[in-house]
Order: sequence, then structure tokens, then C-alpha cells
Amino acid sequence: MPDLGNAWHIPDSPEPRGLAGMRDPVGAIVPGTAVRVVTGNQFQGIGGTPGNQLQNGSLLFFKTAAEPAWHQSPFLFFRTLDNNKYYSATLPTDTFQPGDDVQYYARIPYSDHDTTFVFAQAGASATTADEAVAQARPFTFTVESAGVRGRWGPAFSLPNVGIHGSVLPTGKVLMWGRRDRPDDSLDVHECTPFVWNPADGATVSTPQPKRADGTKVNLFCSGHCFLPDGRLLVVGGHQADSDGLSQACLYDAAANTWTPTAPMTTPAGEAKP
Repeated sequence: MPDLGNAWHIPDSPEPRGLAGMRDPVGAIVPGTAVRVVTGNQFQGIGGTPGNQLQNGSLLFFKTAAEPAWHQSPFLFFRTLDNNKYYSATLPTDTFQPGDDVQYYARIPYSDHDTTFVFAQAGASATTADEAVAQARPFTFTVESAGVRGRWGPAFSLPNVGIHGSVLPTGKVLMWGRRDRPDDSLDVHECTPFVWNPADGATVSTPQPKRADGTKVNLFCSGHCFLPDGRLLVVGGHQADSDGLSQACLYDAAANTWTPTAPMTTPAGEAKP
């Protein structure tokens, strides 16, 4: 009988909650998405079969289902957590196309166990000494279209922290936060809404929302929904921590205007620190 190591595979996260993490990757994986494959094993402690995984020779084998040959990506040391040691490898998803079924399995060498291959079985990780078994039952995921599923891009700056966001009928996004500057005191209770254009990254501030008497209002911690005519109804807001507003106002994207409407009977939007 082969002396296998106790290796397992966890998509991306080195410490999931139980076996639920030992599965095929899920979620929107589109061309250009950084896909990190993590393997781990117990390397010290009492119980189990601790093993000394070697970085040299630890490999991720991957290919599309249509390809005949497997490609390789090295596993590099990632971190240790308690009794476990983790290695990670990166899949070059920019080489894949939407609709590609991507397959992969892992090769884990040890100084004190036989080389162990990790593959998918019944929704979890399984190990074998027979590489042909791993090749026949790899982990899989399907590459999706960024045009349908979207794609994360680089971080960018905004006029204030966009805690609230609404996609307008124009395709632009109306946002606002708690205060205009992140380093302002929590006692600052004014925040200017702004419109962000995803096409070019430009932002344009809106007028400051006001009550019918001209008093400025802070829409942080408010509730909002679109009306049938495309205007955004925003109710409640922030006056002080645990103290909401009774205001209600309407935003017209075409005119970039705020219009106060009948206030609520009871204030809403109790912001917390």
C-alpha cells in the first residue's frame, strides 16, 4: 500500500469551514480573473499523518477539456496556520476563452511520504498514488463571459466612500457615503452625493439634498428605491449616531436634481458608529 500524504485542495482560501471548501471552484471566473489554487496538509501535531511537503516538485497540472496535453504551474509556499502548511499556484486564466472547461489536479511530493496526487471525488478532495486516476477525475470549472458576468478591475478613487449606490437608468451610478472626507471627524454630518460614469471613470457631484425649508440633509443610512418613472426615492438619513431623519427626497438623473417631498411621520436611518 502506498504511504500517502494527507494533502487536500481548497479553492483560494487556506482555511474554509469544513469540507465545504474542498470542492471545484465556484463563482464567476472570466478571462483575466486571478485564480489561485491552494493545497494544504498537516505537517505537525498529534493525530492524523503529519507530513513534510516539498516545494520542489509540487505542481499544478491544468488544461482545457479540449486539449490533449497538461500544462504545469508550480506550487509555492503560501503560509502556515496552526498545524497546517499551505502552498498555492496560479492558473493563467487570460489564456482561456468563455465556454472553456478547465481541468486541474495537484502533484504533492513529500520527504517522508510517497508522492501524492489530489483530485476531485464526490465534491471533495481525494488522494491517490496513481497519477492516471487524478488525470481522469480532475477538479473543473467553466470559464464565463466577462460581458455577462462582469469582471473585477483595479481599485480607483472616488470623491467619498460610496456606501450607498444605485445604478441609474442612464447606466451611471449614483453614490454617497457618510462624510465627504474619510479623515473627517465622525461628528461631521454632511456628505455630497455624486454620479460615477463607468464608461470613463468620471464623477460629477450632485447638489446637496435639502429639506423643503432649505436645511441640508445627510443621506447616509437611508433607504432608497426607484419609482416607475425612473426617479430615485430616498427616505431617512443621518443626523447623529442612533438618530435618523424623517426627510424624503427624489433624485432626477436627467436633470441631476434633488427635490424634497412629503416627510415621513417617523424618522428613519439610525446610523451606528
